[in-house]
Amino acid sequence: MTEGIPAITGEWVRTTAASIGADPLILATSQRFRQVSTAYAKRVKEAFEGDLLGAAACTDAQVAERVASWEKANRQPVSDWAAVGGYGEGDDYDDD
Repeated sequence: MTEGIPAITGEWVRTTAASIGADPLILATSQRFRQVSTAYAKRVKEAFEGDLLGAAACTDAQVAERVASWEKANRQPVSDWAAVGGYGEGDDYDDD
């Protein structure tokens, strides 16, 4: 199912999604947040209660605000994810 997927997702997302039976939009959204950090992708998943399609519909600023709110509500240190960049200290590489 690649119909309606924005061109920015690229061929890799389409072929990978097809090969593993995943929704390409969810895979592209996960990759979007993993560009910041693998830990950030996990934090987005937590903040959106697993709803990556909901996260996909939000701007980066909206996602960052929701993640910060989630961190505060869960007594986690509020991270400066924009400063983290790629793979940095504190990354959690498991996908749960």
